[in-house]
Amino acid sequence: MRNFIRGVLALGLLLVIGSCTPALQVKPGTDWSFEPNAIRVNLTADRDLNYYDRGPHTVVVWVYQLSNPNKFNQLADDRQGLTKLLEGGQFDPSVGDFKREFVQPGRSVTMTLDRAEGAKYVGLVVGYYALNREGTARLSAIPVVQVVQGTMLVSKPARIAMDVYLGSQSIEKLSVVPVEGQQPGRGY
Repeated sequence: MRNFIRGVLALGLLLVIGSCTPALQVKPGTDWSFEPNAIRVNLTADRDLNYYDRGPHTVVVWVYQLSNPNKFNQLADDRQGLTKLLEGGQFDPSVGDFKREFVQPGRSVTMTLDRAEGAKYVGLVVGYYALNREGTARLSAIPVVQVVQGTMLVSKPARIAMDVYLGSQSIEKLSVVPVEGQQPGRGY
């Protein structure tokens, strides 16, 4: 009888303790809302950047934030489309935001951007003398991370750092990494 009472008391204690700790629930969907300073683009240029006519030249770089990649991909597939992308602007309703930067040979530039409402992709277009898809345009998805908010496990777009190396004739390297531990709106 004594063991029975101990068992009931132990079970009751576990139930009381368990009811004090809420279970972690997963919230469905991802909230693709605006977030200040959520995208950092580090552009590093080769000293022979955009080399033609016996010398290096400055390039224009456009960074597009997109809700859908289809129109960007379509335009990036040919020279005429790349020219349109290099004009900048709202070429399609999927464009949430766009920014331009001029990069000089041998220099580094950092752009810190607010993530636009609904932006799931970042497109990059560089104005090299030799325009081609492989060398001048890149598209990257914004990764999704899981964060705890109260008792919920929530999917949200990651704050990202894009590291881009602009070679003499093409984009030679582009990496996108989530930046963890940063407070929204605080920059990097």
